[in-house]
Amino acid sequence: MYCPRCQLQYRTGRTQCSECDFDLASDADADAAPAPPGAEMIVVFEGHPEEAEVAQAAVESAGIESRISSRPRRGFPVHHGLSELQVRAEDEDAAKEALADPNA
Repeated sequence: MYCPRCQLQYRTGRTQCSECDFDLASDADADAAPAPPGAEMIVVFEGHPEEAEVAQAAVESAGIESRISSRPRRGFPVHHGLSELQVRAEDEDAAKEALADPNA
């Protein structure tokens, strides 16, 4: 088990991250990441974790696979960190277009 927001690892049986209370995902989910190993990923959005989730929904509604990675801000707890929304390099323009159009 791991936290998709914090990237912390947990033993099987836990359901929420002790750092940010986010629902944990199984290791099988991590293995099913949208980008193959070595794929170039481009950051198309950076912000608060909840904002990144909204941005991800917009990108995925346009049919673009994405992933969110989080990183803590220096001197703050993990849940106050920044999240990056990443897409494959070949989807960068379409993702930015989806993020720019709030009605998409």
